[in-house]
Amino acid sequence: MSIFPKRTVAGKGVTIHWNFNISHLKKGHVFPFVRIGVQWPNGQVTMLMEECILGFANPRDEDVLLNEDGKKFKYLKKNTPFLVLNDYLSGVIKREALANIISGIESGRHYYFQFALPKKAPPGKYTLISEVYNNGEKRYSKTKEDDFFFVDNIEKRATKKNDNGYVSIIKNNSTEATPIKIVECFESGNKVKCMLLSPLSASEIHTISSNCFLLYNEEREVIALNENNSPFVIKNHQYIPLKREDRTYVMSNSTEDIYELTELQAKIRERADGITLKNRIVNITNNDSYNELVDSGIILENKF
Repeated sequence: MSIFPKRTVAGKGVTIHWNFNISHLKKGHVFPFVRIGVQWPNGQVTMLMEECILGFANPRDEDVLLNEDGKKFKYLKKNTPFLVLNDYLSGVIKREALANIISGIESGRHYYFQFALPKKAPPGKYTLISEVYNNGEKRYSKTKEDDFFFVDNIEKRATKKNDNGYVSIIKNNSTEATPIKIVECFESGNKVKCMLLSPLSASEIHTISSNCFLLYNEEREVIALNENNSPFVIKNHQYIPLKREDRTYVMSNSTEDIYELTELQAKIRERADGITLKNRIVNITNNDSYNELVDSGIILENKF
């Protein structure tokens, strides 16, 4: 079996791949009962499939008939995603069985299950269930030891300034260790640090830059490590900037709307890079100009 992505968060989900392969069967057929499911960290079980699957023996080459084009095909074409192959390449057990797995892709029958997690799903390790019952015998997945995925849950408790920079209190709510990446933004470039948060623990993250971000869940999820609740400002990239002599315009790429910006508004829009806080852009002299840009949708406010 394979799962992608291997890490997710509550409210999202994963795709589970299961390959039913009986190419070793030389004659007759099998009609086993199959159970595919997910066991949650709290012991709850969600079944994705419980049914009998009909499978026929692998025919001899001489028993494969010609099609209309004069060609022989034993199997229908299988469109196996690269993500499935990539997952099979990870892990010691999967490398040992890789040759058998790849050779069975064409002859196998591939099933895909979408497992959606509710917004209140508990964090931790979710284990896949794969059971095939045939004539009283129960068989498990060949990749059983790697058949799991994680639901991450990281939260920022606080960020405060100190004499050496900033310190953020980060809580890992998962029962599993969770990898994170810290990005500190400077004018000269970014500095990064990767680390592992212990299960069910609060950690202090020390940074120097006032503009820092925490990335987790394979870098898909972002938490801003700023010390206040000011939103970040980003230009609306669906507007095309145009310059005519000393004038600046923005034009929507989906409507006929076009706006002429004042020199001050053009400067505000330029600073709206998505990682700059509103309170570093807005002041008494440009507040009205800023609000006009927000009201018209030319710039947007965002909170990570």
